[in-house]
Amino acid sequence: MIRLSKIDDIPGIITLWKEAFGDSDEDVRFFLDAHYKPENTVVNDCDGIITSVLFLLDGYMHIKGCDYPSYYIYAACTLKEYRGRGQMAKLLDFAKKLSQNRKKYFISLKPAEESLFDYYSRFGYKTVFHKKTAVFNCADFCTNANIISESDDFELSDIRNSFLNENDYFKWDQYSVDYAVKQNEYYGGYIFKSCKGYALYSVNEEVVTVKENTFTPDLLVDVINTIADRHGLNSVKAEFPVSFNTSDNIFEISKSGMILPLNDDADRLISLIDNAYLGLTLD
Repeated sequence: MIRLSKIDDIPGIITLWKEAFGDSDEDVRFFLDAHYKPENTVVNDCDGIITSVLFLLDGYMHIKGCDYPSYYIYAACTLKEYRGRGQMAKLLDFAKKLSQNRKKYFISLKPAEESLFDYYSRFGYKTVFHKKTAVFNCADFCTNANIISESDDFELSDIRNSFLNENDYFKWDQYSVDYAVKQNEYYGGYIFKSCKGYALYSVNEEVVTVKENTFTPDLLVDVINTIADRHGLNSVKAEFPVSFNTSDNIFEISKSGMILPLNDDADRLISLIDNAYLGLTLD
């Protein structure tokens, strides 16, 4: 039976999540403690076993300067022995109808792998989110890192919204932005922040990967060099909105997410979206 979750479902959700994503109990509870809302969690209950789940996170689609109430689907998964039976299709349909009843305009999501773009397209999802990825060799740049001083005295969501305001993008509230930062740090990531912007990043092997940047192009080189120097590395891979000017650096543009329109106005708005930016997807 497809239904909204209850508090009693949490043990079953944890078991399912651990099998699907390989996380620990602590990892799953870290998310649930921050984001679990029974009324925003859709499950399939097969004789008391939670066999499928998806979470609906609150947000807005910011399109041409206006905000439209929307959901973002997160951690959609099914127990291995129940896959291939159409359970996720039923959860997606339930989530669509629920969102329409709640007067949402869109549901957004980020497919976990390339093949899933085709899967979600069967249910009406359209690819509108794209990202630009650039690689920087810091040895090629001169820098004056002292021009940027780190600071905590500002709201990250305000900085993010100001930076992205000219773009079409999925807009998170302050709570969700703060959680994304905590989650990144929980998994060993870092943040470089000041009143001029922030860079959320991780360090793996010999590369710094900037998952989200809100510094303007004129400050970017200094920020990247500062981060790379801090970790004793030269190579930095960074993701940006497609509209971001990455100067002469080698970059590629790739699709990063999909959206489902939920009403006639949303259908009309889809045609206006131009290389929308997703970001902070908790992956």
